[in-house]
Amino acid sequence: MNEWTYLNKPVLSIDDMQDVEPKVWGFVYHLTLYDKKTNKVEYYYIGKKNIFSKRKRNFGKKELSLHTDKRKKKYEYIIKESDWKTYMSSNKFIKDNINKYNIKREILSFSTNDMDLSFQEAKEIMCQGALESDKYLNDGVSIRRFGNKIIN
Repeated sequence: MNEWTYLNKPVLSIDDMQDVEPKVWGFVYHLTLYDKKTNKVEYYYIGKKNIFSKRKRNFGKKELSLHTDKRKKKYEYIIKESDWKTYMSSNKFIKDNINKYNIKREILSFSTNDMDLSFQEAKEIMCQGALESDKYLNDGVSIRRFGNKIIN
């Protein structure tokens, strides 16, 4: 499988990312799909990927019985590394045709939070003209909210 690269250097672990951005949460990526037979560029795709997943875990009965203060929260957040090393894309076409193409995986930028990650992805999609080109498999862009600041 092709490895992720950033500025033409391989990214094999989270440590490689933290050399660039110490508090990295995710990255925006660019895929180039080459036809396996002709080695010609067929398609491109821009996306984002969290390198950590955060989920809520409710305490079990034994853990709850240890808490005497009923005002304490009854859950904890679990943060673990995602499947970013083997991740290809959420795009249905790429998933369905992954064996037809050689895929070059490039990291464009790193983000420290979900808000910035969504903004950076939308910015790349718009600036690259991905929605206007038949070569790009992107079919939309979405930004939900940014509060008071877009960039920290």
